[in-house]
Amino acid sequence: MCSMNMTSSSAISRMGKSAGFIKTIPVKASTQIYSKLFLGVMLSNLVGLFFIILMAAFGIINIFDSVLLFILICSLNLLDNNIGFYFDLRKPVLNWDNENYAVKNNLNTLWGLLLSFVVIAIIVVLCIIFIAVPFGGYIAYAISLVLSIIGNILFHLHYKKPAKVLFKTI
Repeated sequence: MCSMNMTSSSAISRMGKSAGFIKTIPVKASTQIYSKLFLGVMLSNLVGLFFIILMAAFGIINIFDSVLLFILICSLNLLDNNIGFYFDLRKPVLNWDNENYAVKNNLNTLWGLLLSFVVIAIIVVLCIIFIAVPFGGYIAYAISLVLSIIGNILFHLHYKKPAKVLFKTI
């Protein structure tokens, strides 16, 4: 839930008409993409860390589970931000008069948000499936972590493509 910000899902669109500049600078496309993902991921991780500290302070979860949960949250935040960025990279909204239009009237942010809900639903289903199994929460955790890491690796491999391929819609 903490990764549902619109920072990464509108990163290219917020550049507007100057977005073509990223095709010409002598920096690898993957480096440019990771620099755009960084802010969204860090904001999401800070929100997640806040909630984990709050839950640990109230005794809802112990320290070990807090660390495990933070690792999962970091991986899921990266995945959700990758998903949002991918939609914006595929079809950026570059013609706007006001930056609010690039963020609020951009369907890319909606698609990223909806896929975030799908990721949450998958995790909830995993938890429901494994709730009756001893240590089922840890099994659901492991499956969620492995799936999110695989998703992040697939995005990483996609970002290794040349800038001409990645930024062709800009």
